[in-house]
Amino acid sequence: MSHHPIASAPSLFDRGILARATVDAVRKLALKLPEVEEGTTYGAPSWKLGGKVLACTAIHKSTEPNTLAVKIAPAERDLLLAAEPDFYYLTDHYRNRPVVLVRLLKIDSKTLAAPRTLGRPASQ
Repeated sequence: MSHHPIASAPSLFDRGILARATVDAVRKLALKLPEVEEGTTYGAPSWKLGGKVLACTAIHKSTEPNTLAVKIAPAERDLLLAAEPDFYYLTDHYRNRPVVLVRLLKIDSKTLAAPRTLGRPASQ
């Protein structure tokens, strides 16, 4: 798996910028990363690298309010889901996609710093 610029995102979270994650805070952090651009995916805010979505607000009706969908390799996702089910989850709609859903209102900067693989290209 190659190193990806957004993989450095946890160091931004380590600085204590976030007490509780919000979409605005995610936006500020994502846009500090090299070559990451803000766009939209299905009308919702998203952050992309080279035109590919790294993270977006999850708007599918199956998700909880204030959820972020973050691209991640399925094996790494399974580890996060098992380790921190209060913060990370999936719905059937996202099960076959290389993403993990993040409960923004429950996660804090320390927890966001833990998954060092978030945002790296998913294994195909």
